[in-house]
Amino acid sequence: MKFTEGGQGARRVWVVPDSVVQEYTYSLSGATADTATGGVQVNMVPKEGGNIFKGVFFGDLTSHAMTSDNLTSEIKARGVTSMNTVDKIWDVSPALGGPIQHDRIWFFFTYRRASRAHVPARRPGRLLSNCRTHI
Repeated sequence: MKFTEGGQGARRVWVVPDSVVQEYTYSLSGATADTATGGVQVNMVPKEGGNIFKGVFFGDLTSHAMTSDNLTSEIKARGVTSMNTVDKIWDVSPALGGPIQHDRIWFFFTYRRASRAHVPARRPGRLLSNCRTHI
């Protein structure tokens, strides 16, 4: 889950892997006085270890071979030689939890790694959009 908050030119992004969250609660109205801004409020209950070993793995992948474009002859006549395309996007997130000492001490571990790369549209001698790679 990705959260973005922007105000007065500021931008903060907080990415929470779904493998860390056990439960989400959304509030759409009726915010309390200690809330700085209005809008949707999200409460997340984190996962934790327990007396049983449990694990989960999330992964996804896409590449240029799995995409298409809408480069028509009309667009080509305007001088555009290629459309924005996806080079690759991938995300992996394993999680594992369980007991260290039964009924006393538990552990929970998770990790997330994600990347995306896009190839921007081109026109002879000119780039039509920004190409960004986020890791």
